[in-house]
Amino acid sequence: MASAPARRVLEALMSTSAWLGEATLLLTLLDARGIAVSDEIRARITSCSDPVQFDVWTRRAAVASSADEVFE
Repeated sequence: MASAPARRVLEALMSTSAWLGEATLLLTLLDARGIAVSDEIRARITSCSDPVQFDVWTRRAAVASSADEVFE
């Protein structure tokens, strides 16, 4: 069994990995739909760690015609 400090590090890494995956998925979806992403929006996406926000953005991205519609 891992020590408490090792467990905390592992949990932090797993959490970071999860939201980075969400960011990659969202950026891929926007690209596939032909929606341009500015550097500002890319930074907003990659710095986000809120799973609820990713869900909102991803649902909007599925039907939006512009980045403004996703990130309003």
